[in-house]
Amino acid sequence: MKINIPKIIATFLTLVVFNSCKTVFANEKLCLEKAFTQKEMNKCSNISYQNADNELNRVYKLIREIYHKDQVFIKKLKKAQQAWIELRDADFELYFPYHQQPNYYGKIFPTCANNLKSKLTLKRVEFLKQWVKGSAEGEACSGSIQNSIEIQETQKNQPN
Repeated sequence: MKINIPKIIATFLTLVVFNSCKTVFANEKLCLEKAFTQKEMNKCSNISYQNADNELNRVYKLIREIYHKDQVFIKKLKKAQQAWIELRDADFELYFPYHQQPNYYGKIFPTCANNLKSKLTLKRVEFLKQWVKGSAEGEACSGSIQNSIEIQETQKNQPN
């Protein structure tokens, strides 16, 4: 039986990236199960949003590390991320157009706002993970996404 070491490493990296969220989100669920007041629910939803934002920053940083030699790509990544932040904020305002008016949406608003921000952020995380996971070898239309073997080599050669 031939063992494909690069494929094993790619699988490991993928599991690390995708499973890192499970522990964080399990803690959030526990927080919400223990929350009895709106203030506590607001706090839990804020933790959830902060965790989603931290995951976004972690994945973004990892992409920058993997693709650090491609400065054109890095410039486009920054531009895309800035544009996404503007779109996220505009989408938030579309969903809650009166968010700046105190009490317009009631005391539950912080929970609703954080839930929406978390949802939008996690969708972005899933989109960006393509550049961490890599494409299949021989994929002709992967654009700037390196194949998983190239990503493994980059990760092996980076200092810890």
